[in-house]
Amino acid sequence: MLASTSTSTLLYGKDAVSVDFDSMASGSATEGVLNSNTTGGTWATNTYTGGGQTLVHTIEDDNGGSEKALFSNFPANSDNPSEMWTARINLDTAIDIDKTGFGIDFEVGTRMGTGFSKPVTWRLIEGTTELLKITVNNGTLSVNGNNEGSIGSGSDTSAVGSSWDSTDDYVWNIDIDVDNSGNVDLVFHGTTATQNVSTSMVSTANFDRFECLMDPDNWKGQGIYLSNFVVTTPDPNGSVFRFH
Repeated sequence: MLASTSTSTLLYGKDAVSVDFDSMASGSATEGVLNSNTTGGTWATNTYTGGGQTLVHTIEDDNGGSEKALFSNFPANSDNPSEMWTARINLDTAIDIDKTGFGIDFEVGTRMGTGFSKPVTWRLIEGTTELLKITVNNGTLSVNGNNEGSIGSGSDTSAVGSSWDSTDDYVWNIDIDVDNSGNVDLVFHGTTATQNVSTSMVSTANFDRFECLMDPDNWKGQGIYLSNFVVTTPDPNGSVFRFH
């Protein structure tokens, strides 16, 4: 699995908040199921309905490894919805960036039949203010709206197969380090490509929410995975998130 290749320098902490995907039964991932396996954070999941389809969240077994994943899927439909958020994690205790800095490491992928040919996005937020935005669209990585290069062809071959497999070539690891001055080092890497990005965020902000988004179309829909999500801070009074 790609998590072992993380370059994060902040992956430690004394207070842990954990979500144990591996202890969840495969199948429906309701907010109740997610929250009952979470300490220190609260989930929200979108249940958008349109074009005769509903955005559905499930826990999927690992077809090639030992790490389960959250899968958010909106099937092919007739109303061609715009970008929608799929799942959010609200931190019980916000991370005060200029006091601690923090690190995040997580794995993502898309279901075969959707690829990265439609935008998928991950955001770090304070309240309603966007602190960091990472988007992949048609194989191109952008961070805060800036083109950072290619991570694949954007075709269906740049997607995980018909089921979750943490060892698949097109499972991507996103590793983010933020120091207490707001400097951001981001690595988006996988088996076939790696992009390194340096950017920044407001150091006086308080990071309090992580959010996943996607932009399904009416022909293929869209489906995205989230696995092995970790947020850490070196502050003993801060938070450590571990998503298995």
